[in-house]
Amino acid sequence: MTGRVNIVTALPAEAKPLIGHFELHPSQTDPYKIYTNKRSIRLIVSGVGKKSVAAAVTHLAELCDSNGSDAWLNVGVAGHRSFPLGKLVAAHKISDKETCRSWYPPPLIEFPCETSTIFTVGKETRNYPDEALVEMEAAGFYDATSRLCSHELIHCLKVVSDNIDEKRLDGRSVTKMVSAQLDAVESV
Repeated sequence: MTGRVNIVTALPAEAKPLIGHFELHPSQTDPYKIYTNKRSIRLIVSGVGKKSVAAAVTHLAELCDSNGSDAWLNVGVAGHRSFPLGKLVAAHKISDKETCRSWYPPPLIEFPCETSTIFTVGKETRNYPDEALVEMEAAGFYDATSRLCSHELIHCLKVVSDNIDEKRLDGRSVTKMVSAQLDAVESV
C-alpha cells in the first residue's frame, strides 16, 4: 500500500495557499470542496467547527477509500495569548474544552516549529489560557482521524492569527500567514 497525505482546512483562505503550493486541482465540490494532485495529496475544506471537520474527514476517507497508511494533517489558524501573528505551531496535546477529552500526537518527527497544547472550543473567543493555542477544529479532526490510522500519522499545524493585542482574522491575512509557512508545512 502506498500512503497518501490528506490535508484538512476549515476555511478557503487557509486552503488557498496550500492548493497553489501543492499544485492541487478541484476533484469534487459537493458537499465539500476537495482538491487532489498527482503526488497523492488530497485537501478538503471542512467548514468551521469540530463537527464540520469530523464529518469532512469521514467523507474524504470514505470517498477516497482511505487506508491505514494515509497521513492526515490539519492546517489552520488559532489564537494564542502571546505568540506573534504568523508563527507556526504544531500540537503536542489537543484538548476538547466541551468534553474534556485529550489526545497526545506522538512526536516521532522533528517539527520545523515549536509545539504547544491546542484547546478546541465551541465558539470564537478571545480568552486565551496561558501557553495554549485556541481554535475550533483540532479535537474533531483528531477524534475522527484517530479511527482511521495510527496516531503517528496524524498532526495539527496552526498559524497564530490573533493574540491578546492583535486580531487579523480576515481572509486575506489568513492566506498571507499560511503562505509564509508553506515550506514548513511541506516538511511535515
